[in-house]
Amino acid sequence: MLESAIMRIDPDAGAAAKIPGDLMGMIARASQNGTTLPSKPEWAKRGLQPVFTGAGFLVSQALKCIPSSAAFSIQDRVFQALAKDYRTSFEDLRQPLERARQAVRRAEQDAGKPAALLALLSHPPAYGDAAALNVEMVRQAVLALRFLRQTPCRPRLVIAVDDFALDMLALHEEGLYAGFVAGAHLGVYRTALRRDFGKSSLLRRTALDLFPWRLFSRLESGGEVGMVLSGGVPATGRALYALREWVKDVWRRREAPRGAAALQTLRENEDFRRFEAELPLRSPLRRNVPFLCAGWAAARALGLGVNSGVLNACAAGRLDAPTAAALRAAARAAGLGEEEVRARIAALAAEFSRETPFRRRFFRLLAGRVLGRAGRPVVFVPIAHGRADGAHLGCGDCWVWRSQDGGRISAVKAGTSEEAWSGTADEFAVRFVSENFE
Repeated sequence: MLESAIMRIDPDAGAAAKIPGDLMGMIARASQNGTTLPSKPEWAKRGLQPVFTGAGFLVSQALKCIPSSAAFSIQDRVFQALAKDYRTSFEDLRQPLERARQAVRRAEQDAGKPAALLALLSHPPAYGDAAALNVEMVRQAVLALRFLRQTPCRPRLVIAVDDFALDMLALHEEGLYAGFVAGAHLGVYRTALRRDFGKSSLLRRTALDLFPWRLFSRLESGGEVGMVLSGGVPATGRALYALREWVKDVWRRREAPRGAAALQTLRENEDFRRFEAELPLRSPLRRNVPFLCAGWAAARALGLGVNSGVLNACAAGRLDAPTAAALRAAARAAGLGEEEVRARIAALAAEFSRETPFRRRFFRLLAGRVLGRAGRPVVFVPIAHGRADGAHLGCGDCWVWRSQDGGRISAVKAGTSEEAWSGTADEFAVRFVSENFE
């Protein structure tokens, strides 16, 4: 175990922990600086919040007992009330969905099974009046998925239910919302590693480590899912996906050093030693060297530790000097040459400037599990806000993954005229995200 190697090399490592021990904890720490949150006494969170969570969960179970059309109508009315001035007519999104219907039916006939439907969304601002646009986007995602399916269905939404995501809500609202989403949708408790997760057994099903299994099981069975592709606001996506996946890719090489030897190389860097001293001893990031490197880069990009007091790189969308230095050191420790290191960091800088990362690994898993293993077509519905035409939101051209052979995907883009396409999941990720999201 890497933790054993850490203790052998430096038994005092982590003794003066100053930063959270996991990525979501770091993101929460960086995001809440200077933010005024509703007061939630600890006694109320422990004693009252589980009651509201249970009430929300009971509502979700009651909706499962009535026809899907009636459940949808109730949920849609609630969403419309919450969306306020950002309500949008579904007619504004209908045209690209109508173009996709024929391509979806053909793919389903060829595969002999219903397609998995996936609406991928951008993330509007989380605070102020614009926060209501988030509600309208998931409302339109449900409408789009039901329209494409053409038969009664119950689309599931991927929505965070952890305290970090719901801190802006009053205590009773947080409990009701979390309980309802946990039962009716694909709720995700992302900060389970850094908080007391025993406050409500109803939320155990939403733990982050269970989420991939729940999501892909739903899609493998031909379900309908709506989710924010960035995984949250832009700063969250940059830390969780752009940086972390870059580091994983660097260390995925077979010739990359492992264990104590790699750790010793990293410890030649003074900033890495400082980061390690700030990290809790029992941090899950200490499981292996790639995790440590991802945590190091994220801490610097989020403005924690020595890089505090300035607009952090994740918020600005620009790799700053401390973050780039950490990335270069991690890549060199993984055995990359200087030329390759420069090329990889330049590519990351371009992706890092985007609000929505490419999520290559997510699309690779989709291709392998849903299209490949399950043999099920996958339909992508892109819904984004902040359109050039001034509309609150709109739907881009839908894509249909039809089949996969030798790692190459055969797909159709259902635009004004259909376009046949073939390529890898990584190539698809770059094109699809570039065309539809900022």
